[in-house]
Amino acid sequence: MIVAITGISALVPSILLAWFFYSRDMRREPARAVWATFGLGVLSIVPTLLFALPIMAHVVPRFGHPLAVGPAEAFLAAALPEEFFKFSVLYWYARQRRWFDEPMDGVVYGAIASLGFATLENVMYCLQGNLLTAIMRAVTSVPGHAFWGAMMGYYVGVARFSPPAARAGLLRRALGWPILLHGLYDTGLLSLKAYGERGTEPVGAELAVVLALLLVSLATVIVSWIYGIRLTRRMRRAQRLALLGSGGDGAVGAAAQPTPVERALAAIWPVDAGAGDEPVPEDVRRASRPRASRPLAWLMLAGGGLLLLGGALMLLGSVLLAAKGKVASALVGGLISGVLPVVLALFLFSRGLRRMPQRVRVSLPPAPPAGPAGAAAPLPRAVPPEAAG
Repeated sequence: MIVAITGISALVPSILLAWFFYSRDMRREPARAVWATFGLGVLSIVPTLLFALPIMAHVVPRFGHPLAVGPAEAFLAAALPEEFFKFSVLYWYARQRRWFDEPMDGVVYGAIASLGFATLENVMYCLQGNLLTAIMRAVTSVPGHAFWGAMMGYYVGVARFSPPAARAGLLRRALGWPILLHGLYDTGLLSLKAYGERGTEPVGAELAVVLALLLVSLATVIVSWIYGIRLTRRMRRAQRLALLGSGGDGAVGAAAQPTPVERALAAIWPVDAGAGDEPVPEDVRRASRPRASRPLAWLMLAGGGLLLLGGALMLLGSVLLAAKGKVASALVGGLISGVLPVVLALFLFSRGLRRMPQRVRVSLPPAPPAGPAGAAAPLPRAVPPEAAG
């Protein structure tokens, strides 16, 4: 029972987050490409373990004190190998494919690869039967992995289409930020775990340090959400600006002046972007959307996620009840407390995605004077330093 519940706790957040990032791309990626990247993210746990286990056995114990063991395990055995091998999936597989044809694809595939890893990692916790850990990870670690992957993908996507001189710095950020945030998140938790493995408890000044590290872990989750959403939103607005600049149709929504960063990102957008993506039917693309409301959208996304998790758990309870011979009660209870919440959750989540600001009309400054051939000057191709921030 506990294993099944923790399994649901591991899968539901991953499914919803994958759906969220997949829907952020105005040019939807091929399903086979998304599944392949997710699968390789799952498989990346194998080299991660081959790298991390020897460090856990021979390097981390040498640090001695739990307050040193915790950070060592967090960075050397968790953050560094996990983020490196997720980066490997994104950089050496997804980035090389023909359907990785615009910077926004980095955000999508980075998040998907990270969610593949996070899903299997949580399933491994399920097999241990640790319900509290699995539920806590479902609301902290899994979203953390998703947004660390989105950050990584942002910088990989920008580097893929930037001048060669700018790529090294962008790729360092693609690895550096996720490793730093991941390590900070794990440090407090693994320091507390180190005390538990020794059968001792922190007291006095050590307790204050552990509590401070746990607060840092919580703050890191919040920062990861904010920064990941900020980068995703910035990339999406740059995609809209690039589409308008390449002759895309008008957009529905409030006017907004593009920032210098968004203009710089739009300037590196390839002319043939979207050639490898799945085509969107014209009537669907032009279909009217509900009025955008970001606060309401986030409320609907959060409510849908909680309802889906609760409904899935109730369905599991109904199955177990039926297995005990109480079929009638299981059917009625499963329909009322399981199926209906799941249907409502999917409806709320999908409506929340639709209410996110999807299409933004961008107010461009007056066009520069036409050149000798009568064509307006193009957007600058150089990437200013703030575009990498």
